[in-house]
Amino acid sequence: MLLLAVFSQNDLTCPYSESESNSPDCTNDNTDLSDTAGLDNVICQGAYGCYNSEIECNTKCRLNGFKTALSGDVSGKNIYCDGMSGAIFADVSARVNMYAYGDECLGESDKVTVGRPKSNAVRDQTLYAYGRMAAFDTNIFGPGTYGVANIGGYRAVYDSCITNFGTYNVDGAYAMENTVLYSGNNNLDVTINLKGYFSGSEAQIYCQATDTCNIVCKGYGCSELKIYYANTKDTNGNTVPNVNVDCDQNEADCTQYTLVYEENYATCKK
Repeated sequence: MLLLAVFSQNDLTCPYSESESNSPDCTNDNTDLSDTAGLDNVICQGAYGCYNSEIECNTKCRLNGFKTALSGDVSGKNIYCDGMSGAIFADVSARVNMYAYGDECLGESDKVTVGRPKSNAVRDQTLYAYGRMAAFDTNIFGPGTYGVANIGGYRAVYDSCITNFGTYNVDGAYAMENTVLYSGNNNLDVTINLKGYFSGSEAQIYCQATDTCNIVCKGYGCSELKIYYANTKDTNGNTVPNVNVDCDQNEADCTQYTLVYEENYATCKK
């Protein structure tokens, strides 16, 4: 039995309850939700509930069903992706927070955007990638200094490209495996905490020319990791790498990552 809830006249649940006579028509194929911009909350539940739809919400978009927003275009203040493959192949833009809790919920997306670049209105604009392979094979863009990427699921951002967050907390096992991370080249002071079991395995981190990067290694988090750095000047005018790696000298992390000099100005493909 499918339980549906419409919170207020400014909310929409798809598939909708037929008892709500003023609810828009939500179907399971090519739903036209282009007029959702004035809604506070949009809830897509059930398999393919908002398939191939354009969805916009002022407060919360909830993607609860299996492939419920497959191939869609979802934007809103806070987006919750709880369903398995809930927004796979979709373009997703969260103005403040993106909660990727479902397994493979953001997989194979061309563009996932978290926060608003150069916005000081919200200090913490956060990606929560906690589902198994929550955002695999996906291009993920942060807002800059105030962007936080919490990457805690098993292989959470596997084979993805991620850029322009000020802080990365990578706690899941193999969470960033085979991932490319570009610091952003936006005069950022970037902190990357790799503390999950082999969380940076076969990943590549590019600390780009205008940025500085502090990378913290724990629990084999930096094993099999490649770090690309540029040169900068210290306060005495000496040429030094723009990367600092902090690791426990008693751990294998200190010997199993590779530092490579390379001036790189690339970014994730949009």
